[in-house]
Amino acid sequence: MRSRVNTVELYARYQEEQRTLTAARGEAWEKARGRKDRQIEAAKRSNKLRRSTIKLMGGTRFAKKLLKEGFGDDVDSFISFSLSVQNRRKSRAGHALENHLEEIFISRQICYQRGATTENRARPDFLFPSGGEYHDPFFDSNLLTMLGAKSTCKDRWRQVLSEAERIPDKHLLTLETAISTAQTDEMRGHRLQLVVYLNHLLRPTP
Repeated sequence: MRSRVNTVELYARYQEEQRTLTAARGEAWEKARGRKDRQIEAAKRSNKLRRSTIKLMGGTRFAKKLLKEGFGDDVDSFISFSLSVQNRRKSRAGHALENHLEEIFISRQICYQRGATTENRARPDFLFPSGGEYHDPFFDSNLLTMLGAKSTCKDRWRQVLSEAERIPDKHLLTLETAISTAQTDEMRGHRLQLVVYLNHLLRPTP
């Protein structure tokens, strides 16, 4: 008995189903590859952010542990750690400023001493010509100069006032330009000469 099934039509249907299946597989493969690529990029960004954060926090083993384990609900610990990181950054900025000044003094062949100890264990950033002359009672105090270096002033400028008792007229260099007239007037009243590093020029305030 002859079959009534149209083999041509059946084969055509089979081919269409195969094309549809192949297209569906290709689409699924592209979606899977896209998800994998996005996961890889997300992992790269996460690792880069983690490395940057560790570097920002000082790169210590303690910082890495905190970054991995977190602070939980201990808000005070988080605030304390955040302040310590901020203070370390300020300290590094201050040391960098002192290093630049030191290079200027060396290139100009200026006699100085960095971090010499004065009264009450105070340590002014720079003494001219040196701590030896400062502690020599026979050395003319009019020939002594003191320079403090602070990247920012705010209320920290008062720290330099007690760092060298033999030098009544002190100098303070800063990178901060947003200093009010009231502050400069107060500095002048304490015989403190402010020097602002502005546009690559050292400019004393009036």
